[in-house]
Amino acid sequence: MPDSNVPQVSSFLHHEPVIVVGTTPDYVARIVHDYMGDVLFILDIRFQGDPFLEDIDPSLLFFTPLENDQAVFGPLQEYLSANRLSPKGIACFD
Repeated sequence: MPDSNVPQVSSFLHHEPVIVVGTTPDYVARIVHDYMGDVLFILDIRFQGDPFLEDIDPSLLFFTPLENDQAVFGPLQEYLSANRLSPKGIACFD
């Protein structure tokens, strides 16, 4: 049984997403619109509620404080494991 504290992904996201780390909401919208593959976005918590993200499936968005990269790994690993996700690639933006 999945941990109720870990967000669950929708059936929209398959099991091998590309992870995009550290981009901005406007680029999230562009990538979702232009890229036909599965993408999981790791975004800084300051972007929660941004208007560019309103029409994006929330299961594609993982919010965390990005200023401490070491603090990202534990919750992200738990999320990936709970949702049986195995990333097929990672793209990072600064």
